[in-house]
Amino acid sequence: MCETTQHTQPAIGPSGHLTTVPVELRLPKSFETEIGVSDDLAIMIYGSHSAAITGLKHNIEGFGLPVLGTTMDPVVVMSEISAQKIDLIIFDLYHRTDEVFELASSIRRVSNQTQILFMIDEPTVDELRLAIRNGVNGFFRKKSTKPIPLAEIIVRVARGEAMIEGSLLAEFLHTLDAQNGVSTSADQARADRLSNLDREILARTTSGDNSRRIADDCGFSAGFIRNRLSAIYRTIGVSNKSQAVVFAVRTGITNW
Repeated sequence: MCETTQHTQPAIGPSGHLTTVPVELRLPKSFETEIGVSDDLAIMIYGSHSAAITGLKHNIEGFGLPVLGTTMDPVVVMSEISAQKIDLIIFDLYHRTDEVFELASSIRRVSNQTQILFMIDEPTVDELRLAIRNGVNGFFRKKSTKPIPLAEIIVRVARGEAMIEGSLLAEFLHTLDAQNGVSTSADQARADRLSNLDREILARTTSGDNSRRIADDCGFSAGFIRNRLSAIYRTIGVSNKSQAVVFAVRTGITNW
């Protein structure tokens, strides 16, 4: 049974900025009872742009959801998770590096309770894939063609639901569908030219590991792994990671 309630809540509008829009939500009573704006959620915001994360904090608190604080330091994030109960870490991301996905993975290793929501400017399917592999269960673009009820996303992700923006999910499923194709003799011939080290690098890269992690495990420099990966791409005839994932799955090099 649902009740119709009128809320004014932060949302991501066509301009790409967080705005406040009135929306009519039909929420199950169990949703309102289990997690509502009055619940004592512990939320932190992590990002690389101080003005952006401060603005996001203001909007979230305007809806009645508590934000413990904001930070641009991953060490602070891990310290807070270890020291106290954190229900949700929101990543407000403009610039992404391998360290962002490593931080998500570290959060997941330390706490099963803390949920992770990525809000990304111009995200890619590869980033979605990496995010999922590193324990992220909420993934949305900062700029959207239609308003997204941010408050609903936050409380649902905080209680452990997986939520991915529809258009990104459609792209992701399309790449998975492409991976189900059958390898050709030409694919297998290119795969046969790879050494055991090449296969390991390709398998681990397409499974989400970065060059630094692979280098540490294999006893090489990160630069060597990156150069080797470029050579692997040339050998198998691909130009980007998405194509490499498809090739690796089709030829049995990885099981994404």
